Amino acid sequence: DQFSANLFNQYRSRYSGGLRRLADQGLVSTNGYQTHGLTETCPGHSTILTGMHPVETGIPANDWIDGKTGKEVYCLAAPQNHLAHGRDDTDNGPVGPDQLRATTLGDWLKAESPDSKVMAVSGKDRGAINLAGHQGQAFWFTDGFGLTTYVEPGQTAQAKLAPVAAFNADFNAWMAATPTAWDYQNEECRALAGDWTIRGQTFHSMLPPAGLKFDTSPLLDEQTLKAAEYLLDSQKLGQGATTDMLGVSLSATDRIGHMYGTQGPEMCEQMHRLDAAMGAFLDKLAQVPGGALVVLTADHGGSDFVERLHEHGYPQAHRADMDAIKGVNAALKTRFNLDADPRLGCAADRA
Repeated sequence: DQFSANLFNQYRSRYSGGLRRLADQGLVSTNGYQTHGLTETCPGHSTILTGMHPVETGIPANDWIDGKTGKEVYCLAAPQNHLAHGRDDTDNGPVGPDQLRATTLGDWLKAESPDSKVMAVSGKDRGAINLAGHQGQAFWFTDGFGLTTYVEPGQTAQAKLAPVAAFNADFNAWMAATPTAWDYQNEECRALAGDWTIRGQTFHSMLPPAGLKFDTSPLLDEQTLKAAEYLLDSQKLGQGATTDMLGVSLSATDRIGHMYGTQGPEMCEQMHRLDAAMGAFLDKLAQVPGGALVVLTADHGGSDFVERLHEHGYPQAHRADMDAIKGVNAALKTRFNLDADPRLGCAADRA
């Protein structure tokens, strides 16, 4: 998530784990880009395993305005469903694959081979569900619980959570016993620390960062990959007579990029720790009888914050005037006779 080609190329020579392994042994496209307009997590993930652009997947953005009701719609909203952890008022509310109009690789696999297992795990619901498709099982992290999923009418939360129940127990025990920490492990990253004045306030770009949380640190990806390993073992993926599929959407790069920027010590440490965690996962994957095909891609890219971009030779970078959104919305509503604001504004944007 947000693992743009330029970020990969920037750290490629310093990778020594899983990302180095993929770079050295795989076929690499070093200048990847999207041809659709809104490069966000939900539309980006909707294209990965469908082979279709967002106009065909039915997911043009993370959120949009329903032209009939004038109300904001989340890309995977499914009000008829419930969240398995019992809190429909958390995360993005009840979700499911209903908004995804296209079928996915996993759906095609299940159609041809009903015994095949299709699973996906992520830090975000839109990362997991878009990869799992309509027929697969999707799990994502939710605060204070562990991995959750969606429950459709006629299903039970207990049954839907059964594949990850033991993982959740271990994860919650680990969270209770292990204080959330994020310290320097690479001196290269420490050298990138600095103070920046942003909108009149000082931002200390350093580790540990202020307001440190599990889901905006490398810990999120490390635990997501541990969850993927758990599913690999417990579900015996790749060990049967059929082909299985495991989607793993790693969300920490995106969360860190949005929170701290892409060129500071935070992203530097994320790149090194992601590389190491990927290495451990690929070592585990290599033990699967018959082998596995690994595909790594990104849903979208990201840029650094304006103040640091100026220091790096991009004087044209600037911050948008969010107060001007009101005027733009008013003008567009009048010109096109709209009932709702066409631009939701930064407060409603999701990573």
